[in-house]
Amino acid sequence: MFMYGHKFIHPGQLEKTASSFRASGDSVALALGCFDLFHVGCIRFLQDAAAHGRLIAGVYEDADVTDIRGPGRPILPLEQRLVMCAAFECVSAVTPVTVQGLAQTIKAAAPDFLIVGSDQEDLCRQMGVDAETSKSCRVVAMGGRWETCSEWVVQKVQGLV
Repeated sequence: MFMYGHKFIHPGQLEKTASSFRASGDSVALALGCFDLFHVGCIRFLQDAAAHGRLIAGVYEDADVTDIRGPGRPILPLEQRLVMCAAFECVSAVTPVTVQGLAQTIKAAAPDFLIVGSDQEDLCRQMGVDAETSKSCRVVAMGGRWETCSEWVVQKVQGLV
């Protein structure tokens, strides 16, 4: 996949990748998100998440983005969203994730830090992620301080703002 192919991790290789980061003496941070319509909030989210360790960006599959964000989303397909995340220097690896498979993804990556946007906290709670992961890693909710979000960008483009 383009020039960032070395950053693409098949979900089945997540455990091996995270282990190699740890073997280098690094902490592992797993950041979850839709990453549809990149904007300054996405960039800051990834940069802030990377401050916690080698960053693996878990990008939700298209069907999950539709469930999370609503009809007409995602605007960009999974492959493009993976490439955009991989293009950032602060991102060490990218992998597709599903809402139903969150627990397995977290178990495989065994992150030291699970980074979620403030808009994803409820979703994580519904999936039992917070209770399950609090035993093995620190859950960090980020967001709310950035001046833009995907919903605002969509509304602006549609002339609703």
